[in-house]
Formats: sequence, C-alpha cells, structure tokens
Amino acid sequence: EDAITLNSEVDGVFYIKNEERRSNENHSGECDIFKEFPDKKIIIDIKCSWDPETFMAAKPDNDYEWQGRIYMELWDADEFHLKYCLVDAPPHLVQREKDNAKWKYYSADMTDAELDLFEKAMEPIYDQIDRNMVYSNNPAFTKEERVKTFVFYRDREKMKLMDERVKMARDYYKTITLNGKN
Repeated sequence: EDAITLNSEVDGVFYIKNEERRSNENHSGECDIFKEFPDKKIIIDIKCSWDPETFMAAKPDNDYEWQGRIYMELWDADEFHLKYCLVDAPPHLVQREKDNAKWKYYSADMTDAELDLFEKAMEPIYDQIDRNMVYSNNPAFTKEERVKTFVFYRDREKMKLMDERVKMARDYYKTITLNGKN
C-alpha cells in the first residue's frame, strides 16, 4: 500500500490495488494495478526495496518482463510499467534494529544516572537507523527519486511465441513419468 500511495503521488494519478485474478487457456495472474486511461490501458507491477543499495541496483529481468507481458495479455493492456520503489521498512523491523543496537551496548549494571546518559547517547544511533530505514520523511530522497520505472509495450508476436512454448511444455509434460505413471 505504501508503494501504491507513493506512485499515486509521483504520477499524480489515483491508483488502487487490483484484487482480480485473470486467467486464459495458457496463463493466470493478478497484477498489482490496472489503470485505464482514455488513450491506453496500463498494468503496473511494484517491487519494493527497503534499502537504497538494493533499490539502486534494481533493474528488470527476463522473468519480470514476461510476467508483465502475460498481464498485458490477460488485461488487454498496451503497456506494462515495472516500478521499483524505495519504501520505509516496516516499523517492527526498524524497532528491531534499534533494540539490537541498544542491547549491544546496554548493561544491566548501569545506575539510573548512567542509564539516562546511555539513552541520550543512543539517540544519534536511533536517528541513523531511522535515516537508513525510513525514507518517507528523509530529506535525502525526494518522492520522485524513490521510484524507478521501466516500461514495456505489448508485443503480440512475442506472446504468440510464448503460447507456442506453453504448448510445447504441455506436450513434454505428458511424456514425463514417475514410477512408470504419467
């Protein structure tokens, strides 16, 4: 939901999560977003990263491309937008990192005064953990910088090849035996 909201804000379009699964004789799938515009229909699939390194390295691979091509076929869409989003880590993971940092330096033998100093000394560490894991309020990243989009266009010839491969795979599957049975 965070990534859908982020994309809505960046694109200036209200997106909602698709809940419909579609199937045809060869394929089945449930895209993240289907949006119909006056001049085109698009499919959006969102991949979320919780750290900048993973986000920056993200790029489309063959599996994601074909996933999108199947979605375009199932929804009769013109374009597939693969969107990588840098989103906040879930709060429980942020808290876990803070707890891990705290227990690394904490001592049960601390006096109340030492505990107060300890908590104050931990504040910069907690702030750094927030900067490393929470991007929605981090000035180092604009909303636009937190979304990478790769666009694929519908290609009916490629889908014909895919459907031929599906038929070949089904024919091959019929020849496979396990313990002498198909």
